[in-house]
Amino acid sequence: MDMNRNYFKRIKVLIAALAIFPALAACGPTGPTGVSSTSSMSHNSGADCRSCHNLAYAGTIVSSKSGSAVVSGVKVTVSQSDGTVITMVSDQTGNFYSYSGSPEGGYSARVEGNRTQMVQHPTHGGCNATGCHDGRSASRIYVD
Repeated sequence: MDMNRNYFKRIKVLIAALAIFPALAACGPTGPTGVSSTSSMSHNSGADCRSCHNLAYAGTIVSSKSGSAVVSGVKVTVSQSDGTVITMVSDQTGNFYSYSGSPEGGYSARVEGNRTQMVQHPTHGGCNATGCHDGRSASRIYVD
């Protein structure tokens, strides 16, 4: 009987491990410590990625100021207040993200192909968050 209990405990552990695997795979090929690239694939374009994921920086690139079509392959460069520079590239769903870095000290960002200067130095890296580039408070992040 104890042997059956141990067997079922092992099966439960295996099932739990397999249940976690899809969540880890959703991070894309760069893994949970990576930076987005054109080969990575994320989800929920336009949503505040940081509301679910522990990311330093994240957002979505769209085709124009009034457009909604996502754009992949756009380089986003973040310059942190400590001088650290982080470069991300929007993935197949238009999202860019980085698990490394720290927005708390303030930062500026530059989007390749966009001539608009970022005038504020936010301390939150959720670019699609409410009050930032949510499409209501400010336009989505776009390519000119």
